[in-house]
Amino acid sequence: MEKKHEGGETKNEKVDRRRVLKMLGATGAAIVAGGLLQNRLASALPSVTEDVYGDAGAALGKGFGPGGVPGRLEALAEQVAALEASIGVPSGFRPEDADVISKLNNESVDRAVNLRWYGAVGDGVTDDMAAWDAAIAAVPAGGALFVPPGTYYSALGFACPRGDITLFGAGPSSHLVGGSQENTLLVGTADRSTRVKNVNVHSLRFTQQPGPSGSGADNNYAGVKIWYCDRAAIYNNDFENCDVGVSLAGGNHLLGFPGRVTYRNTVAMNRMLNTRKMGIEIFFQDHAFVYGNQMINENSFPAAESHAIRNIGSHHSYIVANEARRFRTGISNQGGQSNGYRDCRNYVNAHNKFRDVVKGIMGTVGTHEGQVLYNTLENVRDFGIEYRWETLSGNYVGWDQVDVVGNLIAADPNSTSSSRAASFGGGARLTYRGNRSLGFGDGMSSGASYHVFLDNITKIAVIEGNYFEDGYYVSDTDRNLGVRVRNNAKTVVSRNNVFVSPVPDPAERNKQESGSGQLLKGFAGVADMNDHLQP
Repeated sequence: MEKKHEGGETKNEKVDRRRVLKMLGATGAAIVAGGLLQNRLASALPSVTEDVYGDAGAALGKGFGPGGVPGRLEALAEQVAALEASIGVPSGFRPEDADVISKLNNESVDRAVNLRWYGAVGDGVTDDMAAWDAAIAAVPAGGALFVPPGTYYSALGFACPRGDITLFGAGPSSHLVGGSQENTLLVGTADRSTRVKNVNVHSLRFTQQPGPSGSGADNNYAGVKIWYCDRAAIYNNDFENCDVGVSLAGGNHLLGFPGRVTYRNTVAMNRMLNTRKMGIEIFFQDHAFVYGNQMINENSFPAAESHAIRNIGSHHSYIVANEARRFRTGISNQGGQSNGYRDCRNYVNAHNKFRDVVKGIMGTVGTHEGQVLYNTLENVRDFGIEYRWETLSGNYVGWDQVDVVGNLIAADPNSTSSSRAASFGGGARLTYRGNRSLGFGDGMSSGASYHVFLDNITKIAVIEGNYFEDGYYVSDTDRNLGVRVRNNAKTVVSRNNVFVSPVPDPAERNKQESGSGQLLKGFAGVADMNDHLQP
């Protein structure tokens, strides 16, 4: 820098270092001291070493721009100010770090590795898988990867084969897109033989490119698939046009049971739009928690075998306060067979709302100790709640000990098919209490509809304190029946129920067709304790 001395002589002198650092501020000091964030950001900023220590004329000769050193420093100061605004100032960083460089480096890890640091483009066209893999590898144990706004595409999908990590974005603007017949994000190892733990995924949007139509194995790919992972939490994400929104899957089938079971995974507060097969799959889990998710299909029902939530071979699963519309089934609970069999046991389906469904909640082969509580099932086409037996390896396998309490089940007023508010076949013990069913059979022109249908109950069923109402009644055995019992081997108790119809007929409202067991319309030795009312 030029400076005039007393004799009028002009000399080039080195810029005073303290004055420069004062001009640049604390972050400028970090840059001058030797680079920022392990050269990630320093490489993008011009070096000031020669400006601080070198000859001004030499500096100008290297193209430092208009104004020489002062102009260069002014431009650098502006960049530093922008940097400070985005990451904070060193004085606010962790005090235990020995120097400002360590503070900046460690703070960057604490706040998360940024996907764009590793070359991700995010234009929706460039394949960003290599950048993603590099960024995942750079995250320390317990650290996080931040996906900034953009559309990040990978033809083979993105993978996170490790645990102790958080993956997060800025909301729906942070968008991951996977190729056809690929999981957009796969958490876990490819062979599903190494258990990983502690993974959080939140504030992202997931999309899959469409695959073949149908509902078989070709459509089992998910927006987020969790393989052999314990304590994963998938929350506050958006899913659009995926075969499956979220799949919680156990380990490799060669591990057998219970080795392949995974524990305490959570799917909560996600939004799913137009899933082609399933919203959420719970597959060989223990203590899975599925809460507060919204799953909407905008135009029509997906292909056959579409479930908002499917619960297979899992124990102590809690499916609570979810909402779904236009699925063939709201929730399907069932046992599962894969190199061995595991039933579905000790599950709770509670406070969910399903609208415009063929079936609301169902249980099939090997479901035990289940609670179906206080759900709202609206515009049901066929069955509100259905439990049935199925064959497994040539043997009939049923259900046992199911409590169905406090549900509201309303028929689709436009449905003309035979429908049932609740149907239970081939099970052992049932409690059906405090439910309301409305309108079943109202739109029929032929066939039979039932509020409760029981077939092949092998131990006991208690139908108690329910409210059944329909607005259309024809006095014969094929229309709008109340509680219908068939082929029961043991006792069915129906008491304290209310039947409301334009032409109530007690004989048709509470009837046993066949079976060696008893239908008790109250307590043993007591007359019919049900009310048959005309509105």
